[in-house]
Amino acid sequence: MSLKVKEISVTEIQQLDIDYDDSPEINFKNYSDLISDWSGIFIEFALINKKFPILINNEQKNRNIKKNFYSEEPIEIIARKEIAHIVDKDQLYKIIDILIDKKITSINEDKIIEFKKKYFF
Repeated sequence: MSLKVKEISVTEIQQLDIDYDDSPEINFKNYSDLISDWSGIFIEFALINKKFPILINNEQKNRNIKKNFYSEEPIEIIARKEIAHIVDKDQLYKIIDILIDKKITSINEDKIIEFKKKYFF
């Protein structure tokens, strides 16, 4: 849901008792988890927090009419496969299990460090 495209309002968020931050700058250290869909923001979250974000596998919104312009796979697609938990939209109940399972944290930290070494300099 997006405030920007008016899919939900601030009033609705407040009524649901959900914390939100409308600051133009994001401090990822303030958040223990990130749940998103196709936003590339998950890469920064993973690299900064050394923790896999949870990504909902729904249909990707392509606003780039030249999406097949590059012969290489985009880093967002690679990162989804390597440093994120992917949950199909019809299996959202699995998010709870991921949030509860703290045993995988150190394994994921190692994967994120290796990803950073491999794709960033």
